[in-house]
Amino acid sequence: MKEKYLAKVRSINATIALTLKTPKVSVLSNLLLEVPSPLSAKDTAFFDREVLRLFYINMSRVVRFDFAAYPEDRSKEDNSFVPLHYHAAVRSENDAKFLAIAQRKYAAVLESVYSKHFANILMPIEPLWISKINHDDVEKDYELYVLKQYTPSRRLVTHEDFQLKSIAA
Repeated sequence: MKEKYLAKVRSINATIALTLKTPKVSVLSNLLLEVPSPLSAKDTAFFDREVLRLFYINMSRVVRFDFAAYPEDRSKEDNSFVPLHYHAAVRSENDAKFLAIAQRKYAAVLESVYSKHFANILMPIEPLWISKINHDDVEKDYELYVLKQYTPSRRLVTHEDFQLKSIAA
């Protein structure tokens, strides 16, 4: 399955690498206090459906792009838990335009989605990390960046998941 995901990421021919961070949401602790808690890989269905879909729709209104994103909630160094985030490879029609507005659009989507579903949220300081992909060793970049914490139980999310399919008459 990893090879299938890697082939999908390669097919995008990406020029931009993204890390899409998630906010912490308040949950009741065993002391009945609201404590900000990080999301984990168990929360990917919500994040895919609510956040990534809206980010794709809103950004596509300004600049068309293709992407592949993979969830991660473990540290590469010691496999310890870290808050849920997605690593993505992106190919846009206009990289300069994408880079200029992506941070703002992503932050707006996070704020909108999470304020609607949760009473108390703690947003990441820099919710979207952006970098140009090193094309000297692009294959290594895809595998080491996007799929570095591959687990068979998680799915690759792509732009194709959010495109409307026409219904045959």
